[in-house]
Amino acid sequence: MPIVNPSKKEVQKYLDEWKKDTKAVNQAKCVKRLFTETYPNNDKIDEILVKVATLNDYYSTNILATYTVAEHILSIKDIDKRLKDGDMDLVAEIAKNKINGTIYNFYVFATKYFAIHNDNFPIYDSKVGAALRFFRSLPEEFDFNNEDLLDYKKFCEIINDFRTIYNLQDISMTELDNYLWQLGRSLS
Repeated sequence: MPIVNPSKKEVQKYLDEWKKDTKAVNQAKCVKRLFTETYPNNDKIDEILVKVATLNDYYSTNILATYTVAEHILSIKDIDKRLKDGDMDLVAEIAKNKINGTIYNFYVFATKYFAIHNDNFPIYDSKVGAALRFFRSLPEEFDFNNEDLLDYKKFCEIINDFRTIYNLQDISMTELDNYLWQLGRSLS
């Protein structure tokens, strides 16, 4: 599809295309149900491990040690309240993991884990970043540094600016993510 300026109509065109991908649609439904219905809390290692492993497998988040990451999530104080409240600092806490003495930053995984629990927040991955960079500076008021995408609070501001500039406030974060992800995939 040719790339045109974002609009509700353009987003809907990409969403309609996404709905044709039964694998992606079913995986997204499965993950959402797993996180919000089956295992909505993060107070049992086995339930967290199922979520981490599923997210890692379905979305190729490259987690090196799913059990260690699950233990780390379990250790985060007040995680369920903080997820519900939208505490964006939690993304950095989920992302930072010590595995065999080395600190890893699983930022992409952490944004997904956070946003699937609270769908008022966006997901970052390289394809979403590519789409946002494509539109950067087209309207002068939409400008950011690449490293801002890797700071969750700044990334959320970028997403909110994007929604405002292109009048997409009525588009859910999940729909916006699907649009940006597909667009970014076409740019890769």
